[in-house]
Amino acid sequence: MLRAQVKVSLHYKEESLHTILEDLLFRYQLTFFWSDDYAKHAQPVSIDADNIPIKKALSMIFSRQPFLTFSLDGNYIDVQPRDLYGVITNEEREKLPGVTVRGIKHTVVSDSAGRFFIEKGAFDTVLHFSHVNMEPLTFRHNGVFTELYVMLKTKSVYMQEAVTTGYRDLEKVMPPVPMLLWTALLLNEGPPRH
Repeated sequence: MLRAQVKVSLHYKEESLHTILEDLLFRYQLTFFWSDDYAKHAQPVSIDADNIPIKKALSMIFSRQPFLTFSLDGNYIDVQPRDLYGVITNEEREKLPGVTVRGIKHTVVSDSAGRFFIEKGAFDTVLHFSHVNMEPLTFRHNGVFTELYVMLKTKSVYMQEAVTTGYRDLEKVMPPVPMLLWTALLLNEGPPRH
């Protein structure tokens, strides 16, 4: 029988995610992949469940983890950051392509429909949005939402008055005599006659 089909009983109050996963490792012979970097983003877990499938238990545990998610494959639990995605618009709710979204670890650009996607980007808790025609925006997210809707304000640019001249009358000036002589010699017309 696959370990993923095993039923588990879990009783924890405000316990660390790492402790719960280690307990699953020893009690049910499951293996989990975990980065120590994840511990600082994991929230304490409270769960009281008897005889439920392991996948349901994991879903309950990770539903309260704003930055982390899991995948289950046989005996393996793979813990990873959640994906972060969203749509960027202007004040008229028009989609904005070409917006640079810069996080702590990732930088992406919104597509033609104003969408952006940061794979495993939930740890990018501070996002900077910038566009040539829009006011820049810095956004701090707490991981509760992994789907974001961002509205940027149009940048107001005021220019000083400028006057341009496209046409101007110039006096026609006769070139000096040596220039006329040189031009005539080049054209084989001989020296100029007076």
